[in-house]
Amino acid sequence: MAGELESLHGNEPLAARIERHDYDRMVMLSDGVFAIAITLLALELPLPHAWDGRLQSLAVAAGPALLGYLFAFLIVGAFWLMHRRIYAQLLRVDRFVSVITLAILGLVGLSPFIARLVTEIGPTKGMVAYVALVSSVTFLQVVLWFYAMNRPGMIHAEVTAAERRSVLFRFGSIALVWGALALWAVLRDETLKGELIAAAAVISLAIRRLSLHLLGKNADSGSAAAAD
Repeated sequence: MAGELESLHGNEPLAARIERHDYDRMVMLSDGVFAIAITLLALELPLPHAWDGRLQSLAVAAGPALLGYLFAFLIVGAFWLMHRRIYAQLLRVDRFVSVITLAILGLVGLSPFIARLVTEIGPTKGMVAYVALVSSVTFLQVVLWFYAMNRPGMIHAEVTAAERRSVLFRFGSIALVWGALALWAVLRDETLKGELIAAAAVISLAIRRLSLHLLGKNADSGSAAAAD
């Protein structure tokens, strides 16, 4: 069960202590990996070689590097928000959850590499790897959540069935959209242009709004039924 990180309380039963310790250490490791990934994104920004000291020309001189940083920061931030949401509702972790989480963190650690691809190869070619990373991490988040949904006592009891399905639908749909886009690019040996990326982003936002709307309707229906 989640508790105070690294508590020195020694009177709890050993099984409870191990369970809490496993959860807390996984959260600590996850936050550390996300923090380091974001830090490395900034540290790997190269200094512009041809810059005259004016801010107006800095965007031109460092534009590609800053663009790669922006794309990578957005995905790391989005991954962290998803990961935080899931772990906030988990009560414990087991071996399977630990393995999936480590796989997620391993992919998150590739974010600085993806940023370099976008910077040095160009956003059009680098976007295939970018989209593949988004779909892979989101898919693993779906696997983790689906597993937790089917394990008694792993998700907090106050998380309703509608909320559990909403998270699964939202993350699953996003993984499907971005995964289909990456698969299409690989099978057709195509580069991904900005229009396709923008369309995938719009679809993802629409899915999120639809999910929240349906969750709100289910909550209203449940409140009405309770009142009756």
